[in-house]
Amino acid sequence: MWHRVKRHIMWFPFLLVAVTVILAVTIVLVDRNRTEVYEEVADVLEVIERVDPAVTDEDYQVEIAVVLAPVWDVVDAGEGSVETVRGVRDALVAMRVSSDARDVHIRLVAATNQLIAGVEGDALALADAQVRFAELREANVWLQ
Repeated sequence: MWHRVKRHIMWFPFLLVAVTVILAVTIVLVDRNRTEVYEEVADVLEVIERVDPAVTDEDYQVEIAVVLAPVWDVVDAGEGSVETVRGVRDALVAMRVSSDARDVHIRLVAATNQLIAGVEGDALALADAQVRFAELREANVWLQ
């Protein structure tokens, strides 16, 4: 007579709560990542603002004349201080270069490396360095 009443568990409220929790967690994670991206973009923009302006040819030519001044005596005499030539080479490597003068600058650094080897006692390297500097002076009047 008395039948047992079977109760069916209703899954819908549990499912609704689970979907809501998953959606809330997803929104929080996406929003957190979005602010990290904004912070990264802000950092990049700050770095870009701190970049120095490009070097002009005139600025480069004035600076290179000052840097190379000690080398010309060594090139002409064929002897000198290795430390002086190394200092010039290091200054050349540290310089900012205009886009038009990149090739000349690389050739100056290479000639200075040869000059270092020449001053250290390699006669062929010294002759090569002297030829390289002569060619650079001839091709670029502003070096003289």
